[in-house]
Amino acid sequence: MLAFQSLRATSKYLDPDRLGCSFEIFGYDFMVTDSYKVYLIEVNSNPCLDTNQDPVMQKLIPHMLDSAFRIAIDPVFPSSRTNIKRQIEVRTNLFKLIYDESKI
Repeated sequence: MLAFQSLRATSKYLDPDRLGCSFEIFGYDFMVTDSYKVYLIEVNSNPCLDTNQDPVMQKLIPHMLDSAFRIAIDPVFPSSRTNIKRQIEVRTNLFKLIYDESKI
């Protein structure tokens, strides 16, 4: 809910000219207390996508990017990934679209 609220609050700044057909990947930093209360610390509009330093990130980041493209690009260009799907293992998309300004 915190991510959705932050996007809704800033949506007019994300695409001020209303060009549409664009997307962004944000990096959200959260803090969780001992009592499991969640706080949003910051949102990065240019998150680090470096996979060289951390083996976890070597797996997570390519999967996250693939899922982001499935959400943002596949609906606009459904045939753009036909050949790619034949060449790579088809993965389940574990991400979901949480904010679509056109539906609000």
